[in-house]
Amino acid sequence: MTPNFIRISSIFLFSLLLLVLPGCLDIEEEVFLNKDGSGTYVNTMDLSGLVDMIMMMTPDSVKEEIGADPDRLLDSLFQSQEMASAFASFSGTYGDVEGISNVQSDLGDGKLRISYDFATIDALNEALSSTEDQGMGMSTPFFTWKKGKLVRGIAEESSMMDEELESQIEMAKMMMGNASYKVRYHFPGRMKSSESSGGSTTNGGKTVEFEYSLLEIMEDPTILENEMKFKRR
Repeated sequence: MTPNFIRISSIFLFSLLLLVLPGCLDIEEEVFLNKDGSGTYVNTMDLSGLVDMIMMMTPDSVKEEIGADPDRLLDSLFQSQEMASAFASFSGTYGDVEGISNVQSDLGDGKLRISYDFATIDALNEALSSTEDQGMGMSTPFFTWKKGKLVRGIAEESSMMDEELESQIEMAKMMMGNASYKVRYHFPGRMKSSESSGGSTTNGGKTVEFEYSLLEIMEDPTILENEMKFKRR
């Protein structure tokens, strides 16, 4: 593949990503909580579902270059300077938050992954609210913690919505498809109770996972709210 083609297809794919992202996106959010309220936050966005849509929307001239291997298109997107720069700028905002450390980001294999350690729940909340836009109308989570209990709510500012955002959300809803959202909590001890039903537990009851469709969350962000009690060890 010629350098010029890589550059052109990268720009094309980066633009395409912005158009089709909502319908091809699966998100996994994980909170690893220690008994003192510190922990690790991980957010992974799986874009591998883009491949089929990319092939449908790719010009014939580009298809001739890549042959029968659509994964080369996705690879060129993830290796593009535009994508890497945008991702680095987004993940770099967390490093400025006090109490946030070990910020790591990975861009490849069809996935965007950001993780960081938080010293306190307050530091986690500040990091979560540090980005200007959660995207696709996603509400910023807000956590409270005390020994043996973790509560997830919605940040007050993200509960307010203007007409422009409402319009963007309605457009995104039409493109949602089967996009999913999983949230997984890892506690230092076995979970005793949860206000939200439908969660599945593993790791001896220390890990609980809830799965939703992104459309469900956009229509009612409060379904992610939860109060979980757990043993401290």
